[in-house]
Amino acid sequence: MPAFDEMVARRYGLTLRWLGFLLGAALVALPVRADPSTPAETVRMFYAWVLTHPTVTLPSKRERGQLAKVLSPALAELLRKASVTNDLCVKAAPRGSKPDILEGNLFVGNYEGGTEVAWTELSHNDHMAAIQSTLLYVDVHFPKGHKNRAVTWVDHVELRFEDNRWVVHDVTFPKGPSLTAALTAYIDSGMQTCQAGAHR
Repeated sequence: MPAFDEMVARRYGLTLRWLGFLLGAALVALPVRADPSTPAETVRMFYAWVLTHPTVTLPSKRERGQLAKVLSPALAELLRKASVTNDLCVKAAPRGSKPDILEGNLFVGNYEGGTEVAWTELSHNDHMAAIQSTLLYVDVHFPKGHKNRAVTWVDHVELRFEDNRWVVHDVTFPKGPSLTAALTAYIDSGMQTCQAGAHR
């Protein structure tokens, strides 16, 4: 009859072999995904940030770092250049005059920002996705039931698959230019007028 310690070793050896087999099978069964994100996850993270920063027009360097996870490199670079332009225009403005700066919430197309959002995926392929988002802004200064208390509008978010992740590339609003178009126009005009003013 085997000694007690030999029986324990055999039993635990068998158990460890079965655990190793089951663990290996489980790892094989897990789906391998080159992209850890989805358009839905990116849009959720984007609006989670935007709706909790309603007073932000141009995000600071630290805030741009937070948004870098969900914005395309091209859009992130536009925000950086717009921030540089904004600072230049503030310095170039004559004392007592209002500088040429961006105002209001750029990300939702409503000056005051947004309070809530509901969105739907319209299309999705390997490289691009389109999201329709219905936004709500509630002005608590008005009583419930007042016609000016709540405002709703619809934006469209364009996402692209870049560097193995889904990122927001542009946002189109019901009125005015899109997010990227507005930033580009501000950078172009600001660099001309404000840079000229700074060298006077």
